[in-house]
Amino acid sequence: MKRICFGILLLFIISLYAQAVDYVGPDFAQGFYDQYSKNYLNADMVGRGHTGMALPGGVDYAHHNPAAMLDDYSSMILEIAIKARVDEFNDLQNNKYQSNSPLNSIGFSFAPFNNTHFGFSYNLENSLEYNSFERPLPQTDTSVDYKPKYANNQILLSFAHELNKHISFGVNGIVNVHSFREYRNEGKVDLISFNKAYYRIQPGLLYQSEFVNLGASFVHAVDVNYKHKYIDYNMTIPAELKAGIAIKFNNDLIVLADTDFTLYSQQAKYMNDQAVFKLGIEKRFENPFIKIGDYSLKLGFIYSPKIYSGEYNVPNYSSDSLDEFHPNFYNAIPDIGFIKPVDLRLLTIGTTVRIKNDVQLNMGYILDTSKDVGLNQLVVSLKFDLAVFNSLKKNLP
Repeated sequence: MKRICFGILLLFIISLYAQAVDYVGPDFAQGFYDQYSKNYLNADMVGRGHTGMALPGGVDYAHHNPAAMLDDYSSMILEIAIKARVDEFNDLQNNKYQSNSPLNSIGFSFAPFNNTHFGFSYNLENSLEYNSFERPLPQTDTSVDYKPKYANNQILLSFAHELNKHISFGVNGIVNVHSFREYRNEGKVDLISFNKAYYRIQPGLLYQSEFVNLGASFVHAVDVNYKHKYIDYNMTIPAELKAGIAIKFNNDLIVLADTDFTLYSQQAKYMNDQAVFKLGIEKRFENPFIKIGDYSLKLGFIYSPKIYSGEYNVPNYSSDSLDEFHPNFYNAIPDIGFIKPVDLRLLTIGTTVRIKNDVQLNMGYILDTSKDVGLNQLVVSLKFDLAVFNSLKKNLP
């Protein structure tokens, strides 16, 4: 009898634990979508496992650690990315997600003034397009065929100051704009498009020595209210801590390790806090050719564990009276979805090539070895010393 009671109690506890959860924010903007929507910014870092928190660079490094924006010349960065379609996160469907925007980042940093650096950049942090969302209209020959789109646009105003040859600090002023187009609104057929902006501050530190560099930055949490027509959520954008180390050897070999720790539990109790671990290695070579200068080869690995897996309640925006359309229209709306577990194991390779000392070409490729999602990305950037444009002007007839 005791065993039976214990078994019933255990089943009851499991059923409570396995209850479907509710959305805490707009579709595509919630934390567990980051495994699908994240764009890996900074092609220079991508090749070596997206590591580089502890290395100095241009405005592309400021996105990760504002204290690392330490170039001693004015520069511009232009970065594009090609993302493969990723598999449906929902086990009950077989659709695809994709991102059609190739622009990852564009930014400028300026030559330092009294050891103080300034920069400005635009970054596309997240992007998703739902490849199939079609609902037939009952008693008609037509259907509603939407392609819901989500983009997390970011504008950075960056500042860095070198205290001495070893220590620098920096601050990013961050403006994020979440953009929703053709929002996925089960139970309705009207086109919903809206934007929501919010603001944050990101301080960072960088320590440099002959053999070891250390870097870290922190972004605080913020509550954002998404309200548009019948869309109404108050969601927490979680805090994020980034840290990294770079070990430099005498033969131009650098070994790096970074971690990104995001407090997704601030957004919803059913989400796991996520610690992403990254490892990278870079070997730099001198090139005797004039036009093609020094280059480097890179290799890396990223482990990104799941944020949530389990059932969720599909948001249904239909009216209580169901008088907008035929009842069969509403019967097609699923009640429950299931988020499959996704632990990403990403292998990266890349290279950097200097062209005439004025232009730096960075390329990095991400391969999803776990094949849970198929999150493969090719990221390419060009970094220009702005002095190259003055040289071009002088050479014009």
